[in-house]
Amino acid sequence: SIDTGMGLERISAVLQGTHDNYEIDLFKNLINASSEVTKTKVNQITLKSHRVIADHIRSAAFLISEGVLPSNEGRGYVLRRILRRAIRHSNILGCKEIFMHNLVPHLMNEMGDAYPILKDEEKTIKSIIQDEEIKFKETLERGLNLLNNEIKSKKSSNIFSGKKAFELYDTYGFPLDLTQDVLKGKGWSVDVKEFDKEMEKQKTKARKAWSGTGDKGLNTKTISL
Repeated sequence: SIDTGMGLERISAVLQGTHDNYEIDLFKNLINASSEVTKTKVNQITLKSHRVIADHIRSAAFLISEGVLPSNEGRGYVLRRILRRAIRHSNILGCKEIFMHNLVPHLMNEMGDAYPILKDEEKTIKSIIQDEEIKFKETLERGLNLLNNEIKSKKSSNIFSGKKAFELYDTYGFPLDLTQDVLKGKGWSVDVKEFDKEMEKQKTKARKAWSGTGDKGLNTKTISL
């Protein structure tokens, strides 16, 4: 794996006589579990979403087992993006209920014996994923409605407003790459320069609001003591 890039999936694909990593038993079983939990069949239309979900539940579980928590920065942000992308694909499948945490036992069946840390942290993994699902599901529908309404309102352009993309990020917790992912399927792209300008405005405003506030609250008598 380290010297040649011949990782677990590629070795499994060779041993199982396939050229597609998603056709190995590990992913087939997780894809079937995704179908079962979301109550949607696996076909040419839904296959991509089921593959994303199967791949992302595995990634999320391993990250959490190593102590990573969803957040807005660093590796925690990577975990949050992974979970939110999977949740969006459940929305594409028409699954309105939270579901990712219900895939954790299926993952344990596939990988728990080989990776005991997963079983040790199973309750924690399930709880953290469920909490993140609840948080994001509350805003996903509203964010998608805003996005779709913006598309419908424009008849000629296929460039999505950077200001609207920033509003989705700032108000609804949609990272730029998630908005781009949604729009890609519709043949649209985001005005990234405008998005970056709005982001810089927000940072400048935040810096001004913070600047000097610490000094105002200092008690000079206490300092002199």
